[in-house]
Amino acid sequence: MIVASVGSVGASAIPTAGGDALDFLGGYLIARAYFFGPPALDTFVRVLKVLVIIVVMVAVADSLTGHMITNNAPEKSGLRDGWVRAASTFSHPIFFGVFCALTAAVLLYWQKTLLSRSVAAGVCLLGCILSLSSAALMAFSIIVAAFMYDQLLRLYSWRWSAFWIAVGTLMLAVLVVTAHPLNWVFSHLTFNPQTAFYRVMVWDVASAYIAQSPVIGYGYQFNDVNLDNTVDSIWLVLSLRFGVPMLVLFFLTNVAAFFPSGRDSKGADDVHLDQMRRAFTLVLLMFMFTGLTVHFWKSMLTFWGLCLGVRASLRELTNH
Repeated sequence: MIVASVGSVGASAIPTAGGDALDFLGGYLIARAYFFGPPALDTFVRVLKVLVIIVVMVAVADSLTGHMITNNAPEKSGLRDGWVRAASTFSHPIFFGVFCALTAAVLLYWQKTLLSRSVAAGVCLLGCILSLSSAALMAFSIIVAAFMYDQLLRLYSWRWSAFWIAVGTLMLAVLVVTAHPLNWVFSHLTFNPQTAFYRVMVWDVASAYIAQSPVIGYGYQFNDVNLDNTVDSIWLVLSLRFGVPMLVLFFLTNVAAFFPSGRDSKGADDVHLDQMRRAFTLVLLMFMFTGLTVHFWKSMLTFWGLCLGVRASLRELTNH
């Protein structure tokens, strides 16, 4: 990220690019250093559970008071159809909603009883609803569906192979049947059709800029009213700023954390660790999926790196 920015913009880009890189890498390194092994992982999840309760309580206060009590964003940015979009302690309501959805994946697999899982999922769902974020609600729905699928078919080893075949078939159908696959995806990931149309337009404009400098990226300023305003996709932002090779490396970094190693291990038969591997695999997949319509930065980018580090540690436990 830093090298690409220096190549496209110059040394003046080092602080900005370095900050972005440190947000992600810092979370990853902290997770690799401190959350290795079941005791440390359980401590992390317990803190995460308390944290999601606190931020949802703050979000409820946002909704009851009619304004974002801990957020300095302009009032109009927190409204949707006249309703306050709760942001809690996050810099944007979408970040808060997606955080709640991703936390639901961890707690569903970590909790042991039906009651505790239901309560945890209910708290996270409330956060998604209060954020009024379609990305958060979509991610939460997929997470719950995947968890229920896993639980119902847990006695069948072929369930995940069948799952990925079904997902691959759906993706292929979208590519073949629809004239504009991204338009179809965005129209199903957003509440407002106008928002979907705007996102497609931004992708079309951004693609032209990426084509001008695909290797090291175009930079941070584009002199375009759309791109300089907002680019609601981390995949698009990374391509614009740092080039396609960096995007590929970022994608492979995530996949490498949960890709099966095919090697026997002492931790492979640990039911609890196996459950947590699935949980954090879901988290990474949902980060990658919601990233199509959300640009993550600062705390959420750090949380992404943190979850990536936890999943990498869980994968490493299977290789000892």
